[in-house]
Amino acid sequence: MVLLPLLLTLCAPGDVVTTNLGAGSGVGTTISTTSGWKALGLVLPGPDPWIVRSVTLTLDASAGGQAEVSIWSGEAQPTTRLATLGAPAQSGIGDFVFQAVSPVILQPGVKYWLRVARGSTSGSFIWRGSSPATMPRGLSAGEGYLFNGNPSSTLNKIHLEAEPLLAHTLAGTGAGSTPLTPGGPGLASGFGTPGQQPYALTSAWIDVSSPGTQVGASLHAPLASSPARDTWSAAIAPGGAIRRIGGADATLREREPFWVRLANTGAGALTWAQTITDAPGLGRQWDDGAPAPATRLGLGARPIVIGNLHHAGVPATPLAGSGTKAMGFRLPAARRAALWFVDLALDFAQGGTVEVSLWEGDDAPQVALSILESPAQTGAGVFTFRAAPAAALEPGRGYWIVVRATSASPVDWLEAAEEARGLARDVRWRRDNQPDSTPCAINVIGGGFNDCPADFSGASDPLDSAYGVPDGRVDATDLFYFLDQISAGNLDGADLSGSSDPGEAMYGVRDGAIDLADFFRFLDMFVEGCR
Repeated sequence: MVLLPLLLTLCAPGDVVTTNLGAGSGVGTTISTTSGWKALGLVLPGPDPWIVRSVTLTLDASAGGQAEVSIWSGEAQPTTRLATLGAPAQSGIGDFVFQAVSPVILQPGVKYWLRVARGSTSGSFIWRGSSPATMPRGLSAGEGYLFNGNPSSTLNKIHLEAEPLLAHTLAGTGAGSTPLTPGGPGLASGFGTPGQQPYALTSAWIDVSSPGTQVGASLHAPLASSPARDTWSAAIAPGGAIRRIGGADATLREREPFWVRLANTGAGALTWAQTITDAPGLGRQWDDGAPAPATRLGLGARPIVIGNLHHAGVPATPLAGSGTKAMGFRLPAARRAALWFVDLALDFAQGGTVEVSLWEGDDAPQVALSILESPAQTGAGVFTFRAAPAAALEPGRGYWIVVRATSASPVDWLEAAEEARGLARDVRWRRDNQPDSTPCAINVIGGGFNDCPADFSGASDPLDSAYGVPDGRVDATDLFYFLDQISAGNLDGADLSGSSDPGEAMYGVRDGAIDLADFFRFLDMFVEGCR
């Protein structure tokens, strides 16, 4: 059995925003002039911005032409070029990966275009089509192709990877740099997570330059007042660029403060690019507590609807034959979410396979909604099952993630030390359709929203079944419930803010104490009501 910290080092690539690369190749589109182009429109989901990892195209470059991939904005067609991706050498027929060479940050709800044109002065290339014709889908379903400005029915093969950014200061071109000397003090940037739902931290994006030999770097994300417990490590190669360091192991609760620290643990020079945009959240400081300059940093993180993956470990629940294990949850009133992925800690070492599906039902899975797309099921690790298209989760309804064995050989689903938590509530488990009390390691990933931040309870009487259950309204019952949490010293329920001033960084961020700042923050939320 492999423990989760090792499993999480098997870091997945960026989230698949949209793809049809799995379809066969068919007749494509020939681009032979410098004025010819073809583009796919897309809109990304919220609530957070996205940073582009790569775009993959299936091309036939046998005629000597080289493709250029760029990202544009524009409602009806590409009108404003935002970035041009780094192009690989292209020859023959194959899948070619175009990498982002500078931060390309896309906002949710905005129409963008992946535009393909000729990047060489001569020759031509064919952007292969899908066969059977398949519209790209994923977190963003493809919104149609244009060829030289006109709609096209040829659905060319494309694959876009990006990941959500929880917080970042990567916009613009930077302004100077901060040296980090070997063995010298590290520099930390602090952030506070939004108050809607927890996040699974996946990566850090840093703008660093190392002119000499490789330099070791370490980033830490301590949770609240805990010591540094979650660490990335990477060797920074010579040159200057935005680098992604992946493999984090941290779940950041809503409104939780945390710090990301970069220190030069190698022997060579290392500089961290500065920015004129001040970092959001808690601020910046050197290890000795002195004020520090603003540096270019981004935090990749997946929003969690409900989950406990960070607490996974042995033992495990084996699934074999047609055995099932299911987790049920419910979105309270005024809570809405979209299901993008389901991450599971699984061990396929014994050769078994599983199917993961989404169901609806109050006390048990009753109506099948969709079967999630499966990754390759081999080895041990955290496996991502995709909902394509994303599934809308409505307030008040019961949903179930069902994991069903599809072979006689067993699959081990790692159990978790804590119950799943997040934007959703009312977590339940069933094994082989019977009630079960053992939580397994799962993260249901997707953008969520709380329409009524001050809606904590539907009743003021602790003996009422509606006590502590949001009801979609903000009224006196919420105030009495909140006062009860203060009296009980319940940090989960009453620690809302480290400051009463909306202009301060700790406003709306937990500080591990219950005081007047929390009460004034609640009053602000109470006056705001439901959006």
